Amino acid sequence: MVATLVSLLTFTGAAWGGYSLVLEPAVVNADRPPYATVQVGGSIGLDGKGVAGVPVALRLDGPSRQLLAADQVSTNQDGKFGTLLPLPVGTKSGTATLVAAAAGTVAQQQVDIPLLPAAYYGSVKDASGQNVASGKVEAYIEGRKAGEIDFSNGFYGGSEGLAPKLVVSGTEADRGKPVVFKVNGILTTPNPSVVWQTGDVRRVDLTVTQAK
Repeated sequence: MVATLVSLLTFTGAAWGGYSLVLEPAVVNADRPPYATVQVGGSIGLDGKGVAGVPVALRLDGPSRQLLAADQVSTNQDGKFGTLLPLPVGTKSGTATLVAAAAGTVAQQQVDIPLLPAAYYGSVKDASGQNVASGKVEAYIEGRKAGEIDFSNGFYGGSEGLAPKLVVSGTEADRGKPVVFKVNGILTTPNPSVVWQTGDVRRVDLTVTQAK
């Protein structure tokens, strides 16, 4: 799929005369769901009217021109298109370039990507395997509290794309450092153990194993 998209973006010689391609300002979802994604949208027009069913190839390149994400969508009945481009774990902050190609035309814009936080969700159990009813999950990096979220019914956050998660903010210096989780102030054993990475969205189940 990616190879096909790259081909579409680099070879657009079969132009459809008179078509216009407009990109809306891209939105980076950093600390809100859906986490570590870029919302992309725009429209295809002809003689001032939207055109349905036009394939649009999208590519997002990072500051070093590396491919971050690519997709292909089609315009709806109003000539509009939109999609979410997921950012890879470890995406560096900086200015990315979004390129769209459709109907023989190309449009591009600069997208400022901040230092993305990590986002976690998962179960909360005690040492006997029973759900912890409710409370607060906190995350720490080298003793600094980097995020917190309330939980209930033995689960914090949610797996769905739009579900809230435990957002853990860090710096470039925090890359690769262990993330420590506490439940209601008590240390836990995470499964799996994690180190902090930008844009890392994953499930981490917590077991309370130590006394406060």
